[in-house]
Amino acid sequence: MNSAPTMPPSPPAAGDQACAIGNLADLQEGEIALPSFISQRPDGLYVDLAEATQNDQFFAFVERSFAIGTFFSQLDYPPFIALLFDDPASLGGRYPPTLRFAGNILSFAPERQALYRQLKVDNGEAVYLFEPAYLETVVDEPIMGDLEDGSFGLLRVEQRTLNERTSLDVDEFIAAAWLQDIRYGIDYAAVAQAIQSGKTERLVVARPRPFIPGKDAEIKPESSNLQRSNAPKRLSGGRIDLTQFENRHPQVTKDLRLFKKFPRQPGEDGLEISGKPIPAPLPADLDLSHCAGPGTQIVNEADGECLITTAAGFLNIDAASGLISITAKIVSREGVSLRTTGDLQLAGEEYEEFGEIQEKRTVKCHSITVHGDVFGNIVSQGGEVLLKHNLVGGSASNAAGDISVEGVCSGATLLAPAGCLHLKKAENCLLIGREVHIDQARCCDILADRIVIANAESCAIAGHQVEVVQARNAREVENVFSLLVPDLSAFHAKRNHLHEEEARLKTALEEQQRKIDSIRQQKEISHYLKIASKLQRKELTLAPEQQEGWKKLATQVAPALRALRLLSDSGHALQANIEDVHSQLAALDSAEQEAGVGVACTVGQIVGETRIRSLTVKLDAPPLAQLPAKELRLRLRATDNASRPLFSGDSGQFAWQYAKTQVNAELNHPPEPPA
Repeated sequence: MNSAPTMPPSPPAAGDQACAIGNLADLQEGEIALPSFISQRPDGLYVDLAEATQNDQFFAFVERSFAIGTFFSQLDYPPFIALLFDDPASLGGRYPPTLRFAGNILSFAPERQALYRQLKVDNGEAVYLFEPAYLETVVDEPIMGDLEDGSFGLLRVEQRTLNERTSLDVDEFIAAAWLQDIRYGIDYAAVAQAIQSGKTERLVVARPRPFIPGKDAEIKPESSNLQRSNAPKRLSGGRIDLTQFENRHPQVTKDLRLFKKFPRQPGEDGLEISGKPIPAPLPADLDLSHCAGPGTQIVNEADGECLITTAAGFLNIDAASGLISITAKIVSREGVSLRTTGDLQLAGEEYEEFGEIQEKRTVKCHSITVHGDVFGNIVSQGGEVLLKHNLVGGSASNAAGDISVEGVCSGATLLAPAGCLHLKKAENCLLIGREVHIDQARCCDILADRIVIANAESCAIAGHQVEVVQARNAREVENVFSLLVPDLSAFHAKRNHLHEEEARLKTALEEQQRKIDSIRQQKEISHYLKIASKLQRKELTLAPEQQEGWKKLATQVAPALRALRLLSDSGHALQANIEDVHSQLAALDSAEQEAGVGVACTVGQIVGETRIRSLTVKLDAPPLAQLPAKELRLRLRATDNASRPLFSGDSGQFAWQYAKTQVNAELNHPPEPPA
């Protein structure tokens, strides 16, 4: 029969093992004297933190205690490990000045040490195989038997080795592990539980403490205005515009704290199970001076190092170099798209964009320089629009300035009604401006006061001054050049109308004058006016008895005088109207004299089908620039009664200047059509 399993006996109690604390005067082998910073009390051993943590004295004491074959019983493991490995400065805030860490120091007998197997270290962790423990003991066993004298008695005493079941002890385990260079990270509770269970199991008993990384030095904004807001822009009335962001380009004032430097914070070293430190990497530092660009400076204030502005303007952060600067213009390197910026409406004087402006995106600004391609729309209120690359399928307008494109314009619309368009190459574009200068234009519709083109291919052009170096056609589409000349008949009609108005006003004035003369010739009125004139000039003085007669006369003529005054005021108004008509006639004469001045066309070389004509523009008709794009394109090529042919052919040269003396721009020297 199998007997029921028996629990292993408990390890020897503290009272069953010899205390290893001795006196320094009569210290025996295997004993240890307590240093001055450790005191023994009835309830255990206490350490004075202030003294023990100096020069690692506590660590040296523990090392010496384990080395001579002793161990700490009733160990309070957390403060014990803290005393060994934690920063002494942190202990004062966590523990009392005098701290209990163990109950006693006992001898660790060699036969007990032999119970503890070698720990296996794997991947920085210590693993131990717990299994039943047996303690060998040698006992004297008497052998009884018959003696020589025939009696029964003790024959001899033999020694016998017995394996008695015993139990491990967690405090002894700590000492055994220390002797195997496992000094930190032991799971005291797990080891105690494994010993208590008596089961055979493999257990991770010690783990390292990983280092805690520090924090790199960083700079943080000091003003909420510096933060870009990519939230949709909120309009008046609570409406939201999904195509615009709330605050894409922050604007700052002078002496504003932009950023503050937060110094790096060192990490906390870890510990291997051997007690050796695992150094935490040194956090990265930064030099704030490397971030200070134009318009900023570094100041040391009470709360740290700060970057402040020295001028008002727009915040510009170069993502590549980290340079922070304040510029009078907005500088962007992200491009304009629905993802990055949405539509832009900028209040700054100048804007510089290094990225692309994508299709259907609109930028409203004053002046702008774009280094990338433009597929969207640029709307400027003045200054200069400079496109360093291409304008494809989009538009650019400048209400009061010039537009320059250094790349290619294709399928685009460019408007500069008060400025000049400077283009390298344009294809299938609509161009409207005060002046247009193009190196190469192909299949474009162009309207301006002055147009200068080096090479025009299949273009429709209308202006007052047209200068083309070479005209050729492409895809069997001819060039059509229209010279805008004034409609002189409108001047004549306007002049006739003003003369008629002048005659009407003069007739009315004469009628008024006749009525005035008729009233003045009445006897009472004439007599009253004569006496009043003398009284006013003080040539006559009325006696007191004459005053009553004068008042009666004034009462009698009062209605006639009022009528006379009204007629006089009406006459003055008619005279003013006549003078206004004279001013209008003078202005009309001046406008007629200036009309058509400078209207001319020169084509240096014609090598493709080209048609040149004059196009009479009525004074009261809407300007061609106000026509919708589709109607304008048709108008620039359509033939009607307002146009008069000047040239049609595919070779030769052409030169023509408007002559004022000939109605509707007769030719001074019309060229002969080519054979």
